[in-house]
Amino acid sequence: RLATGDTEIDVPEVWAQVGGLDRARPHAMQLRIASDFAALIQYSEDGRMAEIASLPRSRIFSTWNLGTTILAYTPHDVTSAGYHRSRQALWNGIEAFKSPDTLRQALLDSKADHILLCVDGRLERNLPQLQNLLTGDLPPWLTDVTEGRRTVRLLRVNQAELAADR
Repeated sequence: RLATGDTEIDVPEVWAQVGGLDRARPHAMQLRIASDFAALIQYSEDGRMAEIASLPRSRIFSTWNLGTTILAYTPHDVTSAGYHRSRQALWNGIEAFKSPDTLRQALLDSKADHILLCVDGRLERNLPQLQNLLTGDLPPWLTDVTEGRRTVRLLRVNQAELAADR
């Protein structure tokens, strides 16, 4: 569920009403849905949300394009979402990943428990710092806890070690 003011939206219900996985829907509707719900569609169709939802409840630091989907399909809190008007929430989703120093400070400020990255995400492919995280080049305050997950990389943030690494 997403909530804005007095309005609550049940994303899976809306998804079903606009055609969900029905490939017979008109092409114009497919394009509209694809542009409005691109991350929701991709992640719900290929099972990534199930992987993410299975994680222990936590505050997740991710790229901006994953935040809304994480909120809609999991019990987790997020530090960034593309719809957000907060300058910090948008910054967390892109700029924080541009260097180890900016990421460290953003993780300290947000008190995030985990970083979640899409293994084949567009943003992840285009930012060198994200590529480093995906390939295992981790600072001492991050631990890879991906385990058997195929489509995402999950990194645990050690807040105590992060604070000590000033």
